[in-house]
Amino acid sequence: AVFYYRLFSTANPSAITHLVTDVTATVNKDREKVVQKPSIVRELEEAAPAMAAEAASKVQTADGVAQISGPSASVLALRDKLRRIEQLKALGEPCRTTEPVHLTEPDNEYVVSIAKHLYPTHAVLQFKIQSTMENVTIHNFNILADTDEIEGAVPIYAIPVPVIPPGETAYAYVVLQYEENAFPSGMVRCGCSFAMQEEGDDAVGDAEEFPLDEFAINVCDYIHPVNLGTPERYESQFVSLKDEETVDTYSLKTMKNLTVAAHAVIDFFGMHVEGGKPEKIATKSHIVNMSGVLANRTKDVILVSAKVFIAADNTVAL
Repeated sequence: AVFYYRLFSTANPSAITHLVTDVTATVNKDREKVVQKPSIVRELEEAAPAMAAEAASKVQTADGVAQISGPSASVLALRDKLRRIEQLKALGEPCRTTEPVHLTEPDNEYVVSIAKHLYPTHAVLQFKIQSTMENVTIHNFNILADTDEIEGAVPIYAIPVPVIPPGETAYAYVVLQYEENAFPSGMVRCGCSFAMQEEGDDAVGDAEEFPLDEFAINVCDYIHPVNLGTPERYESQFVSLKDEETVDTYSLKTMKNLTVAAHAVIDFFGMHVEGGKPEKIATKSHIVNMSGVLANRTKDVILVSAKVFIAADNTVAL
């Protein structure tokens, strides 16, 4: 229950945060069902980088093996860069890596993107910096990350880039630490500082600070989508874990309809959706069944059965 509460209380501000309140007793019978089975260990063996993009990972469930899609080519390339950093080798392989997201415009003089590597007790924020300046060398590129909004995560060190030659690409890192199974989330305000040296100049200019777009560490960053194969297998797995079920009810009064509410829940968790994401919900209630694996040491399977419905006061509830 604590885990599920934290998931919703630390949500995307535009979708979930501050939207959750108690529902009246008249609708308490309509509730969301969340189940998480602890200690179901997934044997995740990564192949060589050249083969891993075509491979699929497997997760052991109560009634068989489910498939997790292998990392994308972009994620494999980012992990390869990560493995070469001496300070990060002790962390081993990440449990999950997110796809990169741009923090600058693509036509900027320096193009920066962020990927998040999640470990049982650490998050490594990997910043890819591409210089598009042909006659300028960048010196001492530092990432300035404000992580105060991420409760429970402490920045422990950063790895800057000493030099980026004209037209080259380099990587900077910020490392966060947190308690195991805490799954901290929130917004990160971001900027950078560096100095420039133009071609032909002997002197390096003074360092200046520049803004970058803020980004979020989300709950979905910690969850691998897992396809259990069929609705029957999902139902079988869910029923087998009935004794470990956590149930709660929420009011989503600012959601204008059930379709918006269902999409917000799906995006929040980032899990596999049985039957796909609904395009439009025209009924008075709709159930979304989702499955995934947590990016933690024991690779726990988590199932969510979320019912969105119209409450007695004619508002959206969950």
